[in-house]
Amino acid sequence: MKKLLLFLPLVVLFACTEPQPPGITLECKFINKSGVELSVVLYQGINDTVTLADREESTRKIEVEGGFDSPFFYCDSIGVIFNPGKKVLYKWSNGSARNPLRAESYAITKINEHHFLYQYTFTEQDYLNIPN
Repeated sequence: MKKLLLFLPLVVLFACTEPQPPGITLECKFINKSGVELSVVLYQGINDTVTLADREESTRKIEVEGGFDSPFFYCDSIGVIFNPGKKVLYKWSNGSARNPLRAESYAITKINEHHFLYQYTFTEQDYLNIPN
């Protein structure tokens, strides 16, 4: 009887806890169609640089818990350096449709309920629009 009294509170405790939602896998694919080599620099959170030759692509996988807004929710800003020497810095406050921090700037493919592919293509127009 004593064992049952010890066991019963544990059963009640575990029966009343909510199950944790499954993690979400985000794949972020950068495609370079700018006509020149470029580097994408992720600032704050994780500092990482992805360098792509023209017509090259790179995919990164990110595992997250719970909800998300963008594959780069943990970044403060993203810098893009087009060779030779043209640079642009994207921040969250930049409301442009071509801001790689914002989910609406990506082509998003739902692979399944917990797996999404975000694809961002750098174009020749992106390169040409940056002032010298």
